Amino acid sequence: DYRMLLLVVLMGLKVVRLLEDLVSLWEGWLLVMQELLVLLDIGQ
Repeated sequence: DYRMLLLVVLMGLKVVRLLEDLVSLWEGWLLVMQELLVLLDIGQ
């Protein structure tokens, strides 16, 4: 049934979107942590 296949494809796309969001969140968090570490180094 092609509708089942379409559903699977759509679910896959949703999962990929979620993973991309998680990765961008993680990268943003790492950038913030790096900035904080730099500020702490300057403070010392």
